[in-house]
Amino acid sequence: MMLSAARSFSALALRRASFPTQVTRYAPGQLAPLARRAVASPLCAASEAAAKGAANPAGGDQKAPYPPLKVTAPGRVVALGDVHGDIGQARRALTIAGVLGDGGDAVNPEWTGGNTVVVQVGDVLDRGDDEIAILILLQKLHKQAEAQGGAVYILNGNHEVLNVSGDFRYVTQGAFQESARFGEHLVNLFGSAFKEAFGGGEDDPRKRQVKARGGLFSPGG
Repeated sequence: MMLSAARSFSALALRRASFPTQVTRYAPGQLAPLARRAVASPLCAASEAAAKGAANPAGGDQKAPYPPLKVTAPGRVVALGDVHGDIGQARRALTIAGVLGDGGDAVNPEWTGGNTVVVQVGDVLDRGDDEIAILILLQKLHKQAEAQGGAVYILNGNHEVLNVSGDFRYVTQGAFQESARFGEHLVNLFGSAFKEAFGGGEDDPRKRQVKARGGLFSPGG
């Protein structure tokens, strides 16, 4: 579902703001799997649905598996550093690393890395306009990489932690707009129950954008 939610989505422009959000604290046994948290994903409901579907495609109440804490790399290991919302540079880095081919497009990228393991070391968020687009790109590449024995792992950096904490001081205007548009996209896909969470009830565009980002990136969002 996350991938289908992403298909018609695109990104845009620049500025800064701050939005206080309440941070939920979990006991160790209550921590949700990374694939189902909004920490480094745009994705709340979509990620939740995607994680459940991947864990139990046939349905039922089986929970999504926790992500591995220790992984092995049968081939190369490529580290991808701070891309900070710059999808052009992210794509260039992946192309130079030999894992992103030119046979795909923005909607359907082409994994050419075989069994290479890419580790994105955090800081996808802030300072650039195309954060969600980058996360979607990496998720799509991971799905293809798995089929060839490779993987794409996304870690949380300090800027992901800032956003989870509701500290939006480094968020650009374009990234706020991207968050609002993706929130609207999720509401269209999954129903009006999510409208308030993504700022749909706000008349002021700026408030709507900030509230949408809070809904997408805050814990439990």
